Amino acid sequence: MAKSTKLKIVKITFLDHCHGIGSETDLMPCEVFGVLYKEDKKAYYIACWIGDGEINDNTDTYAIAKCVVGEVQVLGKYELKNVTYN
Repeated sequence: MAKSTKLKIVKITFLDHCHGIGSETDLMPCEVFGVLYKEDKKAYYIACWIGDGEINDNTDTYAIAKCVVGEVQVLGKYELKNVTYN
């Protein structure tokens, strides 16, 4: 279903898993910036690469589990020309 819509541009701070050797491994603080195009009980879904104002099969996306999120900061709005995801 195609439609034009305004979405939030966000910065999400979260903890990511790490691989290490020995006992010095710890969680790594990370940040992701992008357009929040979907949210459910488990995760935030962020699009960081949007071509021609459209979220589709060519879009670079990330799912960030809410259980590891420290902060979600709204930075602005982004208007999509077309949305072709479910």
